[in-house]
Amino acid sequence: MIKNFFLIVLFGFLKHLKKLFYTIFLDRLFLASSYFLRKSMMSVAIEKIGFSSREEAIQLAKSEGFFFRDGAMETGDIEDIHWHKTGLHIYVLSGLFETFDAARDELLIARGGDLIKIPKNTLHAARCPIPATYVVGFESEKAAKGFQPELPEDLP
Repeated sequence: MIKNFFLIVLFGFLKHLKKLFYTIFLDRLFLASSYFLRKSMMSVAIEKIGFSSREEAIQLAKSEGFFFRDGAMETGDIEDIHWHKTGLHIYVLSGLFETFDAARDELLIARGGDLIKIPKNTLHAARCPIPATYVVGFESEKAAKGFQPELPEDLP
């Protein structure tokens, strides 16, 4: 009888231990996979290029095969979280341009001479704490002419 009781307790303990192991293992697996998924996703990047004029920015855009158009944002202008069907490059000429990368939950700050690279289908937001001027490079002429931000819920 004691032997049976001991076996029942041992069996229950092992069953609980197995469940605990799987819970911890699956939790760690989920954390690791979500970490690597976030790291593998294309995300916003800022490069300190150091161009000093609009002409240099346009030349850079053209050399990368981009079609360009001018842009500007005033102090406090905000673009809520959105995405684009094509990638784009923002060549900041003056001011400060803040970009929030939603996938990484990270705020990036670009200044005059910096290049902001935003891959297609990347959730992000933008704002300017002080006025900013920039040149935007688009992957196609069609994108440059018909540019529009897409709603987050429409992201494929």
